[in-house]
Amino acid sequence: MSAAPHPFDPALLAAANICPATGLATDYLNHFNEVAMLVDMLGAMPEMVDEILAWRPRSYRDHFHVTGFRERDLAVEAYEAAEPGVRRAFDAACDAIADAILRLQDDLTAGRLVEGEEPTRAAELYDLIARANGCILGDEAGGGADQADIDALFD
Repeated sequence: MSAAPHPFDPALLAAANICPATGLATDYLNHFNEVAMLVDMLGAMPEMVDEILAWRPRSYRDHFHVTGFRERDLAVEAYEAAEPGVRRAFDAACDAIADAILRLQDDLTAGRLVEGEEPTRAAELYDLIARANGCILGDEAGGGADQADIDALFD
């Protein structure tokens, strides 16, 4: 699915770290990356469990309203103007990440997380995050864009 043109100047979007091709910003993925990193460290630092359990899903709009992203209004406006199919694929990818984190929290709370399983669970989250990143970069499969393609988006 290709992104339809949206009403924003590509240079303005690129300067704000928003993908000009889709109108989506990778900054939103920080909401998930932080948890993935905590899960990755959990085996060596069990005290991270409280931070993992404190995580709550946050919408794209809410994320930009509570973070210090300098172009938060533009990020939300560009998201809302994004081609509906692109936005649906992105939202579905993000929902899958949130669901995986919520399942992990349930497993932690119920004592079902097996010792040593943390790297596998973190890798699952990183894979899901890569798929969402692919949606941001205009590659719904999440991984087909090479560095030259990514660089070209910001030229």
